[in-house]
Amino acid sequence: MPKQTVKRKGEQPIIEALKAFDSNIDDVKTLNDGIYFSIKGIDDLVPSNIMGDGLRRFLNIVTAVYERQNSFLLIDEIENGLHHTAYKQLWKSLLYFVERNDVQLFITTHNIETLGSLKSTLEEENFKLMRELCKVFAIAKIAEAEYKSYRYSFEEFRTAIDNDIELR
Repeated sequence: MPKQTVKRKGEQPIIEALKAFDSNIDDVKTLNDGIYFSIKGIDDLVPSNIMGDGLRRFLNIVTAVYERQNSFLLIDEIENGLHHTAYKQLWKSLLYFVERNDVQLFITTHNIETLGSLKSTLEEENFKLMRELCKVFAIAKIAEAEYKSYRYSFEEFRTAIDNDIELR
């Protein structure tokens, strides 16, 4: 966890996101030699380097968004390194931190499961207000060297996902 987050005593929202990602996580500690996890049923702290790439990727993304305020962040191919079962929790954490910290995200993906998880998250009642804030664009090649972008409203996005319409 970045030292700035720890100094601000702001690690609790990150810890809550990590607990939702993996229910075996009790706590996270930043020591001089790295990040360690307190795991249920294990007496010693576990170093982050043996917790798995997915957890480290999740932690990097949510921390990067949490650290920004009144700012923006670019995330390319957000699904890389994550198991598909983690996508929904990632979206929930991101949408929560985006709203809390006034952060604008620009995220790319080609992964239909990632987009499906975003749709599913936005369909939840507590993320209803985020539907209009989330903009989904697809880019299509229309001629030899020409491309066009298409913006999808939430309803159009939902319809595209529900009907397996390719969004690239």
